[in-house]
Amino acid sequence: MSDIVDTIRKHIDLTPHVPYFKGVCPFHEQEGDTPTLLVWPGKQFFRCFGCGKGGDAEQFEELIRG
Repeated sequence: MSDIVDTIRKHIDLTPHVPYFKGVCPFHEQEGDTPTLLVWPGKQFFRCFGCGKGGDAEQFEELIRG
């Protein structure tokens, strides 16, 4: 199993905000650089509160590939 933080950091910058990380979602257009993507390493899960996409590391990779 891939660590979700390492997987997502290959594609976007993440900022730590204990107990999760924040980043700008790569899956939808948004104004500015407001971080809407949250990553929970303890749960190995991500969720964007802008577009609603979420899942585990494998699902993130599938979304990136399109």
